[in-house]
Amino acid sequence: MRKLLVSRAVLVCAAVMAIFAPSALATPTTCDLFGGSNPAPGAKVNGGLEVPGGALCFLDDVTVTGGIVVDSGGVLEVENGSTVNGGLVVNSGGELFVGVFGGSQVTINGGLVMNSTDFSFVLGARMNGGASFTGNISNTPVCGNDIHGDVVVSNVSNGGAFLFLGDPEDPPFDVPCPGNTIHGSLSISNSASLEVEGNTITGSVSLDASTLELNGNTIGGSLSCSGGTVILPPAGPDPSGNTVHGSNTCP
Repeated sequence: MRKLLVSRAVLVCAAVMAIFAPSALATPTTCDLFGGSNPAPGAKVNGGLEVPGGALCFLDDVTVTGGIVVDSGGVLEVENGSTVNGGLVVNSGGELFVGVFGGSQVTINGGLVMNSTDFSFVLGARMNGGASFTGNISNTPVCGNDIHGDVVVSNVSNGGAFLFLGDPEDPPFDVPCPGNTIHGSLSISNSASLEVEGNTITGSVSLDASTLELNGNTIGGSLSCSGGTVILPPAGPDPSGNTVHGSNTCP
């Protein structure tokens, strides 16, 4: 199953590389590669971008000021040093791919918000403003990011298809998944089917009414559990336990 999902991502990326022909564009409000309204590599876009349902938007070294919204059924790929000023929101049913090709680091100023998204990759980005994940988020590795701000995971219920916040020992879909560096706190509530592994978190971690794997993390503050939270034992090659510099109320 993991390999099938990787194949899907590879096909999307291949289509982008095969079809994308740079052209001059003036500050589009709608981004659609197939509809002819996609910023050229190196472009600067003011006023923000919207990726409508059915559209594929590919940003290669593009600077967007005014934020980006991905609508249900829209697909956004952000690569090669692109910068988003004003935040990035992915609405229910949208898909997001960041840093899949490697290259220069992508920067998201204003934070990342993902609402009920299935099958996305967020790899190696710098996020200024934190990140939040809500709803049915599944098949989504969030790995190797430098996150300045708090990370909030709430009401994630995905039927056993995981949201991965780092998983270096057993990378999902055969994609390298180093832990994230979170300069802030991590809060997880009413959520399940999560792997949170190999991260460095400068603040505290709060877990409420959730079931997850939480292993190999370094936590600068405290670790607290409430609401019947269950931390599952490590699977396969994953390490056991966490390094917690503050108090630890978790079993």
